[in-house]
Amino acid sequence: MYIGELRAAGIAKEVTLGTFVSPARYIPYIPPGGFPISINLIESTGIRAVPDMIYKVAQGAADLKGGKIKVELEPENCGEMLMAAFGTDTLTGSSTAGYTHTFTRLAATQLPTYSWWFDSGATFPQFAGTMCSKLDIAVKSKEFVQLDTEWTALSYVAGGSSQSPSYSARKPFVYNQAVVQIDGTPSVNYDDLKITIDNQVKADPTLNNSIYPQKIYSEGMKVDVSMTLFFEDTTQWAKFLAGTSCHLNIAITSPETISGSTGPVPYSITIDIPTVNYKSAPLTNPKGVLKITFQGVGVYNTSGSKTLSVALVNSISASY
Repeated sequence: MYIGELRAAGIAKEVTLGTFVSPARYIPYIPPGGFPISINLIESTGIRAVPDMIYKVAQGAADLKGGKIKVELEPENCGEMLMAAFGTDTLTGSSTAGYTHTFTRLAATQLPTYSWWFDSGATFPQFAGTMCSKLDIAVKSKEFVQLDTEWTALSYVAGGSSQSPSYSARKPFVYNQAVVQIDGTPSVNYDDLKITIDNQVKADPTLNNSIYPQKIYSEGMKVDVSMTLFFEDTTQWAKFLAGTSCHLNIAITSPETISGSTGPVPYSITIDIPTVNYKSAPLTNPKGVLKITFQGVGVYNTSGSKTLSVALVNSISASY
């Protein structure tokens, strides 16, 4: 009998689209996780003087979308997934100052693709040519910060080889390490924040001798924001009514420091959205404390040439 919680997952950036690469990092994912595999049937629709509708079938296109990996966000378990969602990692820093990885959306070419490896007990399935379709960063009171990703793949192989997983020793970021700033001013009125990146990834089959998709691409990036606010501060409600944007910045700083850094330098992650416009803010009369969940979108900021950026400070000395 195989125990699901003892299974493992690994990720590696691909050099050549669709060519599997053995794991470069192992991800302590929150179960359930993995890729659903769907293979459709092509059904004949011809009428043959019988009431039985399904007379002939053939194997149709394989569908490898909706792969799910969720983790408790740590300083050194998330870089590959952030790179997969953004496509650009600008590296600065040093061993004494810590290394800052600034992720922004790749503009000119397609997003990078990755290989995923899983230990499923009986087999070691491999998924190649995977692209990050969605990425959520959730900061919720009383919990670890979580990163939730969704993937689409080009190919699947059931019989990979076993690996020897090893994991980062860093602790996850925690809700009380977060500082939320609205228009440059810290606020203590939020208890739930979620940033969603939707890369709108599609995978298409072509006319060849495989049922698996051959082309994978992103149709563009959309950023959604959800923020639950204790309604002591009515400023954001006024901005919603007036259609006025705000600048959202979330800085999360770990008490752990980078070995060898001077200062010393703490591990951290900072999420910055220069322009957020609210699209809904339902105001109701609850039984308890009045809170409002604002829904908004990130709008491309021309002065900063971005909708969203994430700066990750850790000890990894190479770009992801």
